[in-house]
Amino acid sequence: MAVGVTAVEKLGKVGGTSDSATTALLEQTASEGSDVDFQREAVEALASQGSPQALDAVARLARVHSSGDVRREAIGRYAKVAAPDSARLLLTDRLANDRSPAVQSEALRRLMALPGGIGIPAVAEAARAHPNPELRADARERLAENR
Repeated sequence: MAVGVTAVEKLGKVGGTSDSATTALLEQTASEGSDVDFQREAVEALASQGSPQALDAVARLARVHSSGDVRREAIGRYAKVAAPDSARLLLTDRLANDRSPAVQSEALRRLMALPGGIGIPAVAEAARAHPNPELRADARERLAENR
């Protein structure tokens, strides 16, 4: 790793900062630089905070980060810790609007895993009308496996 400390170690060195300062530091760490692994660790640390501010930061990173790998990490982490309805909204948005097929595929997978089947309508819509034929086929396959 190009950077000598992990995001978690960097967080530990900050010491007595407030949750909002820690969140800001982690979001900045995830947003800057070129070390994708380091940025993904920062996303993981942000999500593990679980505060509304931290989850908002994870959602922002899922929408706007330049790296598809970091966006994919962000949607995966968000889906695990956010309220299911909030996760459904972000995942549905990323499935429809992300420029990376890998991120869209992760969104599809996470939608299927949401409790109570609340993501299934979005997957059904993707199976019907997603512009990427591979994702449409993947959505159809996931729906068939779910029956």
